Amino acid sequence: MFTLASSSMACKTELDVEAKSSADKMWEAIRMSTQLFPKIFPEEYESIEIVEGDGKSAGTIRLLKYAPEVKILTFAKERIDLVDDEKKHVSSCKSKLNLDIQSH
Repeated sequence: MFTLASSSMACKTELDVEAKSSADKMWEAIRMSTQLFPKIFPEEYESIEIVEGDGKSAGTIRLLKYAPEVKILTFAKERIDLVDDEKKHVSSCKSKLNLDIQSH
């Protein structure tokens, strides 16, 4: 099992996922999400770009560009705050969201 956590201001979201794949394989996919997610989830992500850092470590800032199918959100900046490989835990904060709420 692995955990994804996202916090923003007073909001915190945690997600525990059970998968048919091993926890190690799932964790590797999460760690490679910058390159992997746009390929395996093209209906969600147009691209994920590293703005600062290595894309995997705490302090990394990524620009997530969402696919046109994601009607209300076009992009978000995400900062990776914490990575714990032993516990398979990553915590990040999304900021600077670009929401398109008028056309929907």
